[in-house]
Amino acid sequence: MNLRKDAKLTQEQLANKLGISDRHLRNIEAGERSISYDTLFVLTELFDVTTDYILKGVVSASQAKKEAQQKLQELALLLERM
Repeated sequence: MNLRKDAKLTQEQLANKLGISDRHLRNIEAGERSISYDTLFVLTELFDVTTDYILKGVVSASQAKKEAQQKLQELALLLERM
């Protein structure tokens, strides 16, 4: 689970969106610094995920459904190309 990398964002780009330094973000990603509530909520809105997903890796039922639908669409595209 790496939302930043999946979105093809550098640490500097995401840090700018969050209003924090890239060093601060590196420390959060490395587990050396805790995340503030403000930053957490901006992340949930930016990536359209729940706080549980960010903090624990727990996917909500609606998020799981959305991910499954996306994977099915990708599979359908692959099958069409064959």
